[in-house]
Amino acid sequence: MRRRKWACAPGNPKARAAIPRSWAAPLEPLPGGANNRVFRLLRADGGAALVKRYFQHPDDPRNRFATEQAFYRYAAALNLPQVPPAIDWDEEEHLGVFTFVDGRAPTGIEPVHVEAALEFFSGLNAQRQRSEALALPPASEACFSLDAHLRAIQRRVDQAAALPVEDALDAEAAAFVERDLVPAWEAVSAAVRTLYYLPERTRVLPQSERCVSPSDFGFHNTLQRADGRLFFIDFEYAGWDDPAKLVCDFFCQPDIPVPYKFFDRFVIGVSAALALANPAAFAARCRTLLPVYQVKWSCILLNEFSGPGRERREFSLGTAAAAARRSRQLTRARLALNGLKRAA
Repeated sequence: MRRRKWACAPGNPKARAAIPRSWAAPLEPLPGGANNRVFRLLRADGGAALVKRYFQHPDDPRNRFATEQAFYRYAAALNLPQVPPAIDWDEEEHLGVFTFVDGRAPTGIEPVHVEAALEFFSGLNAQRQRSEALALPPASEACFSLDAHLRAIQRRVDQAAALPVEDALDAEAAAFVERDLVPAWEAVSAAVRTLYYLPERTRVLPQSERCVSPSDFGFHNTLQRADGRLFFIDFEYAGWDDPAKLVCDFFCQPDIPVPYKFFDRFVIGVSAALALANPAAFAARCRTLLPVYQVKWSCILLNEFSGPGRERREFSLGTAAAAARRSRQLTRARLALNGLKRAA
């Protein structure tokens, strides 16, 4: 793939100089980019591409741009039909250019959607011993033991408890964390330690039980065309991970919730795709970790209140919209924790 300098980044006055003559101007901003900026770039022949500019905060060590590049190299090696092909990358400007898919995320999840997700996961892992797969990094916040899961969520709870308080809404969020989130987490983590003795909690998953994970896997990161075909997008956190974490994140992500009636089917499908030796133990671990990840997602919804979280949303949404989103996210964090209490 060529490494053309796409100087078409917003605010770059040299934009037109680097765009091929077959491409027309201007870039059209698209909605929906919570972490990055996305645009449609039109071609003279009527075709289009999607241009994605990646956000990077100095306090965030994750290189979203490089991670997505690595995932797309692997997906291209597999020729996965569910992934819109990458066209080009601009290393200097942190831009990715992708085949444009005219579609939108599904509004309601049916069995056909769950089966499509399982088909994508299966294809992604069918050749996970390839060199391109082994070159992938661990997924963002990857966990390879039960104790690692508990430590990861403990860090998130600790971060939520230390969010800065600068206004009345911040104070409201801080009170929610102290009175509701922390006690809920203490009960959930204690339950896991009761179910599994220390040797079981510290057992490290062997490579054969790990998966290549798209991470942040859910229907909020899909595009469905008018003909029903489903495409999966946004792999900035992808890499190797515990498949139980993938399952729990899949059912906890709040943007397009997946009904719990599909939980057993999805667990069975993931286990079969990986040819796990002990499907029953895997299913038990998924059920044990589900409330752990419900707490995690309540914490994630509070990311808007952190310094990097505010800057990231202001980068992609603008100041006023980011402030309104902060209030909505606090409401959603409460609802996520209420769901945990009802399940208990």
